[in-house]
Amino acid sequence: MIRPGPSLDEHALERMLPLLPRRGPIEVDLGDVEFVDPHGMVSLLELGRWLAREERPAELHEPASDEVDGYLERMGFWGQASRFFRGVEPRTTHGKASDVLLEATPIERAADVHEILARVRARARQILVRHLGYDDRAIDRFLVALSEVCQNVLEHSGDVGFVAIQKYAYRESLGRNVVKIGVSDLGVGMRATIEGRLGRLRGDVEALEKAVLEGVSRHADPGRGHGLRAVRETVLAWDGKLAVRSGAARLALLPAWARGKAREERLTPFPGTQLFLTLPALTPLH
Repeated sequence: MIRPGPSLDEHALERMLPLLPRRGPIEVDLGDVEFVDPHGMVSLLELGRWLAREERPAELHEPASDEVDGYLERMGFWGQASRFFRGVEPRTTHGKASDVLLEATPIERAADVHEILARVRARARQILVRHLGYDDRAIDRFLVALSEVCQNVLEHSGDVGFVAIQKYAYRESLGRNVVKIGVSDLGVGMRATIEGRLGRLRGDVEALEKAVLEGVSRHADPGRGHGLRAVRETVLAWDGKLAVRSGAARLALLPAWARGKAREERLTPFPGTQLFLTLPALTPLH
């Protein structure tokens, strides 16, 4: 039985992957989960998709908490999870999702990215302006960053992916609202992308350093393939947090208010790239 613990967040894969049995039935139990964010949600969906792709579909047990279960329903998680996990019935999303910018949404075609941006823009006034103090310029910059990370799934990974976005209140650690963006795919991964241009690298962490810190892309053309650089500039300008996991490594840009490790190596390998963004409000909580 695989249990992610009380928090299904950006570190959920690190807790679940080492528990995967080499053979036999697989069960993922969310019974103890008390908190879920978009980072953990897209990670779990990709875990289910990967297991199904490997012809080892897992059974998924629902959380004991009605609040967590309802949140996952509002985020459209169960409808997507039913595609990959056994024992999951698709549900129609009910209830008011006042702080949800984007439910768990597949990224499979260029048209999906345009629809995602349109849906987020439609909710921007309600959430980004009211709760995060964004003006039109900030909203445009936010949408550019979102477009870049979604386009990367289609242009670089050779795969499809998922994205989810929600607003949270970080009262104790930051004193501000934040918006969390989780994007994940099962594609070739960062190392294969960078090695296609630079040649052999020492490992996944070097690939992440090249891509995230130096802005290296698979394209030599200076006008193409630098979406991650634009995302990094937005994160630094807004004192946000960016974490990217690919292969067996993880690299994070950590502001003073965030906890965690800047570099992690020798993680349990997992295909593709998982990108987690946390962008603070421009105005403090009252």
